Amino acid sequence: MEKRNLDKKLLIKSIAFYFVFILINYIYFTRDYYSSIQSSGNFTKYTQMLIIAAILGLIYGTILLIINMFKFKEHHIFFIIALLVGITFITIIPIGNGNDEMSHFLRIYEITEKYTSSNFKDDSSFPPGFESFYYFSYDTKKYSDYISNYSDFNTNSEEVVNMNDKYWNTKMYAPIQYLPQIIGIIICKLFTSNILIMGYCGRIFGFIFWLFFCTLAIKLVPDKKLFFITICLLPINIVSAICLSGDTITNAIILLFIAIIYKMKSEKEIITTRSKVLLFALCIVISLCKVIYLPFIFILFLLDKNQFNSKKDYFAFIIFTIIMNIIIGGIWFAISLNVGSQNTNTSDQIKYMLRQPIDFLTISIRTLYACGERYILEFTTGQELFCNGKLEIYGIFSYIIGLICIISIFTDEKSFELSKIQNLLVIFIIVLTAGLIFSAEYVQWTSQFGIGHFIILGIQGRYFIPIFMLLCFINNKVKISGINNQTLINFIYILEMPIIYQTLSFFL
Repeated sequence: MEKRNLDKKLLIKSIAFYFVFILINYIYFTRDYYSSIQSSGNFTKYTQMLIIAAILGLIYGTILLIINMFKFKEHHIFFIIALLVGITFITIIPIGNGNDEMSHFLRIYEITEKYTSSNFKDDSSFPPGFESFYYFSYDTKKYSDYISNYSDFNTNSEEVVNMNDKYWNTKMYAPIQYLPQIIGIIICKLFTSNILIMGYCGRIFGFIFWLFFCTLAIKLVPDKKLFFITICLLPINIVSAICLSGDTITNAIILLFIAIIYKMKSEKEIITTRSKVLLFALCIVISLCKVIYLPFIFILFLLDKNQFNSKKDYFAFIIFTIIMNIIIGGIWFAISLNVGSQNTNTSDQIKYMLRQPIDFLTISIRTLYACGERYILEFTTGQELFCNGKLEIYGIFSYIIGLICIISIFTDEKSFELSKIQNLLVIFIIVLTAGLIFSAEYVQWTSQFGIGHFIILGIQGRYFIPIFMLLCFINNKVKISGINNQTLINFIYILEMPIIYQTLSFFL
């Protein structure tokens, strides 16, 4: 491996900064943990916390030293960091503690039973072990609780319980949205009936899928790599990727789709039949994952007409792709609404929005004003939504990471410029997608609290991560120079540590 030509003094200062920063966090969070267990007098756990936190600090420091001393390509740096952080979060966040993770787990298991068995059952019956685990994970539990109750959570029972009301919000998710997790759980079921192991297998397969496609996306883009790395290393993005969630595939596929369009636009690639098939397939997956991201298909119009065989070929392909995705996405959305209507007044809410569009616009603006700051905090670290609402990350880390995200937009030079119409198209896609996010939550979630509710409930900041990805296309007149990309990556990497320590002290 070739060494970097680096400033040794700068490297020493960076490493020194890392260990001072980690030491401060180490002292702070272990002290906080000490205070929490002082009343119980169980200082064995405190010793464990000290040892584990110290080992993690040394491992992360060593990796920081390696990626700064040797020449790695950007996608390799991302792979190393994301793999380390992902493995850490998989280990320290117990199964069932991701955002709505148990609801997603039930949906995934349901799919593995429905479509891999000769006895197709279209119901919501599960082995009693799932019900026990659902209520077990609902309350805050420590690692020791999971270990002592390990054998209680299995599928070895002829009895079944109906759990429809426990995952009605995820029953509307298409099976393709969980494909890697489904594969992981199907394989796991061949060897064990333990629910905990199934969950972790699903997590691991989902994370591998996310890691591969994000690394591929960063490798493909000719520039703006720092921007893509920053998005992928957002703590809430990694946590969503390692948990059983529909966002694992959704975010990875959208990132890859944007990266491919960006590369084709930048390098003026000729769009071959193979390219069309790839783009069409990615669009179908996006529309099936979440219909709210259907407007992303319109970024196909950012490609130039001279990249196709003819102007007719350009419009024929894009219009055909849009129509087919609207049809397929619309069909699934209609099916999902029917499923969701078991628990919410979805049809009445839709009628209200159509009859009172001005009122709905007012409600949307009121929601954005009331919750805008929370969305920003949730966008970076997840804030109070971290670990399914059980753990609130300190806001200062969210603000710093958010600042780095903004800086990353204005650092890398872009190899192409969009026309005014194309810039307006990107802005239109951003606004339309945001509108669909607000509309979907108002229809599917808020409706259970009353028709015409004064504010939209259920929106989470992480839903806007794919929208932020689109900013790589926007022409920015402001350029920030003199900032080393590796330094910004180091900052994001270092800021993962206090979040890891806080999570570790919460569950240990």
